Amino acid sequence: MRVAIPTENNLVCPHFGHCEVFTIVEIDSETGTVSEIKTMNPPPHERGVIPAWLNQLGCTHIIAGGMGHRAL
Repeated sequence: MRVAIPTENNLVCPHFGHCEVFTIVEIDSETGTVSEIKTMNPPPHERGVIPAWLNQLGCTHIIAGGMGHRAL
């Protein structure tokens, strides 16, 4: 499982599309242990770009403080 967390100053960003970086956490689905944590700069904020980018990275889950209707 790969989880994307929009972060700002090492905290969950209150808005999905306006974060500084995404923290990507890889979790082993069999053991539940974290196998990798990395941060990535998101592409420019435009409609539909960030969800598609996260999908291309293989993210299966998102933890966010808030998200617009189009991103949902």
